Amino acid sequence: MTSRSLVIAVSALALLAVAGIAVIAVAFLGGSEAKSEKPAVVASPGATLAPATVAPTLAPQTPRPPTPTTIGAGPKPTFVPPEPTPTATPTTEPESTGESGPASSESPGPTLPDLVVLNLTVSGDRVSAVIGNVGEQAIPVGATVELALDGALAGSIALSQSLGAGGNFTLLLAQEFVYGPISATAVVDPANFIPEANEANNGLTRQLGPDIPLDLALTGLAAVAGDEHLSVSVRNNSPVPARQVTARLTVYRLDSSSPLSITVHQLNIEPQGTTALAPGLSSVRGLSLRAVLELIGITDGNPTNNVVESLIP
Repeated sequence: MTSRSLVIAVSALALLAVAGIAVIAVAFLGGSEAKSEKPAVVASPGATLAPATVAPTLAPQTPRPPTPTTIGAGPKPTFVPPEPTPTATPTTEPESTGESGPASSESPGPTLPDLVVLNLTVSGDRVSAVIGNVGEQAIPVGATVELALDGALAGSIALSQSLGAGGNFTLLLAQEFVYGPISATAVVDPANFIPEANEANNGLTRQLGPDIPLDLALTGLAAVAGDEHLSVSVRNNSPVPARQVTARLTVYRLDSSSPLSITVHQLNIEPQGTTALAPGLSSVRGLSLRAVLELIGITDGNPTNNVVESLIP
C-alpha cells in the first residue's frame, strides 16, 4: 500500500470513530429527538475508498427514573394499610328521666301526708278551720287531728274516714266565737303527733270579724233577797250566743252624775236568753236609779237598749 492510500484509510477510520462517539453521546443524553446524520465521506479524486465498517446505530432508550436515595431525594414512600370500615353496633338508649346527672339506683323514700290550714272562716260568729292534706299519702281512719287557735288547743276530731292526698274537711271550733275584729292564728297538729312531709307549714293567720252583730240589752232593775240588793237584768237579743263577753255595768242615781258603782262582768247568755247582774248595791228599794251597760272590745249591735232607768219598788 502506498503512503497516499494509507493516509486516506487512516482518515476514514478517524471519521468513523468520531461519528460513532457522537451517536453514543446523543443516545446517552436522551437526544433521541435530534437525529444524527451519518457524515458523508468525500473521497479525494483518484483515491480508492476502503470499505468502512459502519458501527451499529444505538436505538434511543427511554431514560429510567432515578432510584430514590436517602440523600436529597425526599422521604421514601411508606405503605399505609387502608383503615377498616367501622361496623355500627346497635346500642340501647337509656330511658330519659327528665333530670340531669347520673342515674341513682336508690329507691325513693316513703311518701308522707302533709297537713295544712287552708282557711279560717266565721259562721254564726263561730270560727271554723278548713284543714287539707297536701301530701302524697292519706291519713288513715281513726287518726286524731288537733287544731290550736292563738296558742291554745281549740278543737280536735277523730277521722271517720281517711283523708286522702288533696282532700280537706272543715273543723268547727264550737267554743271559739268572734264578736269583733281580731287577728287569729290557727295551727293544725300542734304537737306533731302525725308524721308529715313538712312540719313547718301547719299554721295560718287571718283577720276575722263577726258575721252577726251581738245585741245585749238591759231590761229591768229590781231589789232582791233579804238585803234588797240591786239586780240588773240583761237579755241577749242576738241569734248567736254570748260567750265570755266582757261588759262594764255602771249604776247612777237619777239625780246625780256620780256613779254609785262600777262593776265588770263576764257574760255567757244563750240566744234570746237573760241573766241577772249584781252591781253590789243593797237596800235600794225606793231609789230611782239608772244603769248603763258597755261591751268591752265589742261593738254592740244596738247601743240604744243598753240603758235602763227605774224606780226600785
